[in-house]
Amino acid sequence: MNLINAPKEEQELLMQRFRQALHKQKARILNEAFEKKLFTQEEYEKNYKDMFYDEFGYDGFLQYIDGVMNANADYFVTENKNLIKRREEIESKFKLKIITSEELIDLQKQK
Repeated sequence: MNLINAPKEEQELLMQRFRQALHKQKARILNEAFEKKLFTQEEYEKNYKDMFYDEFGYDGFLQYIDGVMNANADYFVTENKNLIKRREEIESKFKLKIITSEELIDLQKQK
């Protein structure tokens, strides 16, 4: 609420810092993925770059790849429609299952 009531200059400054932080994370994730040979830069640009942004401006593919490299998990939970639409293709390549939060709840009920 403080941000909403802050002067426009302060809001823009905060958003600029947020964008810079996201850019640094993007660079870190991509560099690590290239080093681990998950995909080449050409493959990323052709098949994944800018295709998985959600309504909040987050790149779901980069979040997923970060999970592939750094999370010890059975599932990547997301509501990103573009990622869900291509999940079979992405799961078969990177081996981390993509599910929605609703599917996660269903899995928990089954246990």
